[in-house]
Amino acid sequence: MYKKLKYKVKNLLIWSQKYTHTDMIYIAKGGLWLSLNKIITSVGSLILAIAYANLLSKTDYGLYKYVLSIAGILSLTALPGLNTALTRSVARGYENDTMRIIKKKFKWSLLGSLAGLIISAYYFHNGNSILGFCFLIAGTLAPTTNGLIVHGSFLKGRKLFKQSAIYSTIIQVSSAILIIITLIFYPKVTYLITVFYLSSLIIQTFFSIYIYKKFKLNKKRAADTISFGKHLTIIDFFGTITNNIDKIIMWHFLGAAQLAIYSFATVPIKEMKSFFNAISTLAMPKMASKDKNIIKKTLPSKIVKMTLLLIIPTILYILFSPLIFKILFPQYLDSVKYSQVFAISVLLTPYILIGTTFTSQGLKKQLYYMRIFGAVLKIILLLPMIVFFGIWGAIISIIITNILLTLFKLYLFKRM
Repeated sequence: MYKKLKYKVKNLLIWSQKYTHTDMIYIAKGGLWLSLNKIITSVGSLILAIAYANLLSKTDYGLYKYVLSIAGILSLTALPGLNTALTRSVARGYENDTMRIIKKKFKWSLLGSLAGLIISAYYFHNGNSILGFCFLIAGTLAPTTNGLIVHGSFLKGRKLFKQSAIYSTIIQVSSAILIIITLIFYPKVTYLITVFYLSSLIIQTFFSIYIYKKFKLNKKRAADTISFGKHLTIIDFFGTITNNIDKIIMWHFLGAAQLAIYSFATVPIKEMKSFFNAISTLAMPKMASKDKNIIKKTLPSKIVKMTLLLIIPTILYILFSPLIFKILFPQYLDSVKYSQVFAISVLLTPYILIGTTFTSQGLKKQLYYMRIFGAVLKIILLLPMIVFFGIWGAIISIIITNILLTLFKLYLFKRM
């Protein structure tokens, strides 16, 4: 019975390829596990958000998001672009780059940890012991953890999406459970930061050791992996800055409580968008082995179809978000109106695949142009808009930036 059903499903997928112009069997195999992982982690994120909303004050939550934003920027010293370069390299058969990349990332991550210590000392010196302690933990552990962890990139490069999804789910669920326990018994930002970063370091290191013992690496090494990864890190610099600058500006000009309201307005939308990260993950190894002219011919129609499919869930979210917030996040009803408008940006999410195309093909120039354009535009808009219009200024700035960046991506893609 099972074999018969499997045969029918396989034939259905093969038949659908005439209309999707996509390897649907590959999507089904990898996408199933990535989708399950995303569903589980999204449920976990929802439970975490409910815990944050009900067990942590707005001021503490805003402070928590501020510390995470700064720690994210410090983690740039761990050369995150090497992770993407490793996925591309392993997908092309060069697995021996893995250990070389770990050594390189860890060495550079120590600079971020040093910067974290300096920020911590600054806050202690100015009498803010809470932020001083938070940055002592987050500022030192975040770069180090990111410097050691590349196992997810390795598994994705090998197209081992099942294993990647299982390990990722275990890691994220374990971390979520520890955070919720902390919120219940010790609902203070200092305890939360400690548990968040210390548990991440321990759990991730354990799985890294386990995975590298289980999956033997071949001896092939690519000459351009480190170089390409450094370029991607510089490119990631602009992306990381733009992903965190809104929260940092808001913290300084509007305060922790307003940052908390803004964060809850944007979190559901970011969760909706994150499903496309799974699609991008699936696409990367495939695109890395394809000619760019074939991608240029087939990708636009796929993006249009995905955009059309997103219209209904976007409308449903706009209609039902007041009820969702009333039930799950009653302390953050002020976030609803911002979240409804921000939901418009979901329709632009499929265009992330253009950036995936540039990365998979090693097109550094296009990646630089794309990241710099988006970063400069967002920063120019965010600062005055937040100062004069508060949260509305941030929401409108990001939507305008996303629209203009999408148009610029299409221009670069056409000239690729």
